[in-house]
Amino acid sequence: MIVVADTNIIVRIFARVDNPQQTEAAINLIRNATRLIVPTVVLCELVWVLRAEKSAREIADDIRILMQLQNIVVADDEVLAGLRMLDDGGDFSDGVIQYTGDKLAGRNATTFASFDRGAVRRLASYGITTMIPA
Repeated sequence: MIVVADTNIIVRIFARVDNPQQTEAAINLIRNATRLIVPTVVLCELVWVLRAEKSAREIADDIRILMQLQNIVVADDEVLAGLRMLDDGGDFSDGVIQYTGDKLAGRNATTFASFDRGAVRRLASYGITTMIPA
């Protein structure tokens, strides 16, 4: 069975939740799926949920553990862009947004625009063209 996982499935295996039945069901689903597809937006939501109880490093480690499971399917390039930002103290989603925007633009040059000065500064340090709208 090929399964597309919603965020609440993935959260159950990494977050401290008070529903052991759902945690067990999520683990069984992951074990029994031929392939478990985890869209990048699920990982963006996962990071947002976990940041209340875990450090950025712990969250990045959780995502890397998930990516190593043989039956897990993620958009590696998008996730790695998010992990790069997370590892550098930034926001996972900002890395994903910049990467996917660049990819959608094809061969056209892009500029990452945000009011988030930290994201703009961090992405600029990677050599990416950025701006804060005036």
